[in-house]
Amino acid sequence: MDRDLVDVERCLAGTALEGASLHAVDLPEPGRCTWIVDGWDGDLVEVWREAQAALASIALYPVAVTSWDGDGWLGADLFSRFYFGDGEDASPERVIARARGLSLKQALARFAQSTDWEVENWDDVLEAHVDAAQAHVGEAPSPEVWTGVARGDEIELERRLLTWEEQRRPTSEPERNESFAWFDPREQPVGLALLPIDDPSHAAAYLSFYGAEGTGRHEALLRLLSEWHARYRARLVANWGTMLQFAVDAPPDTLEEAFALAVQHVDVAPCTTLLPGETRRGLARYLWRSERWFLHERP
Repeated sequence: MDRDLVDVERCLAGTALEGASLHAVDLPEPGRCTWIVDGWDGDLVEVWREAQAALASIALYPVAVTSWDGDGWLGADLFSRFYFGDGEDASPERVIARARGLSLKQALARFAQSTDWEVENWDDVLEAHVDAAQAHVGEAPSPEVWTGVARGDEIELERRLLTWEEQRRPTSEPERNESFAWFDPREQPVGLALLPIDDPSHAAAYLSFYGAEGTGRHEALLRLLSEWHARYRARLVANWGTMLQFAVDAPPDTLEEAFALAVQHVDVAPCTTLLPGETRRGLARYLWRSERWFLHERP
């Protein structure tokens, strides 16, 4: 569907974005462009939801973005193909097509992390998780909890510790944790990039994420976004380059499911739990019934 400025202005009339500035920017496809909407006020999610509903009729999907270099939207190069890898056609159409051929297992495998560091530093890894368990429950687990866990298998260790912690201090409501709270870069220019898609997962074919840098990984990210949208009604609200933020309509309703999701999030964006004391099981307690997700990966 071809859209022009009149279409966009018509759809935004009567919304919080009426009268906001519209900046034309080139899309990766030759000869095509879209718009960045900025100069608006209000809560990001509320503005985003209104924009999404208003633009659906012309198949444009808004994603909040920022220009970190301060050169404005023309200099931001939001749709650069640099992080999409070498050796393959990185056009959005081809990225989307290749993503359709991936299973969930194949997509996750592209984000698999080496366990060499955990194996070599297992005593330190174990100590950190035991300390976190003691801080959460008020007592330290006994070694029987991790008996039989293979050296370097941090995920199984965390799964065992989650079970042990829940037996002693059951989680009764989602835990609010500032480490996983949304980022709001309002000291930088913030706008809504209007992407020519009707499937929210396809945003990963247009806007790069640092955590998916490299050949084939944005396809894997797109496949995961599709899974998260189908299972949890998770839709991308913001891509800050090193951070992804989602609004979620049907979040996990069990801690077991939330833990499996936390493992996926940390596979894609290990820095999400980088701060001292943060764990996948802590992230799971945040994701349980949470309507907002935050993934972070940086150099």
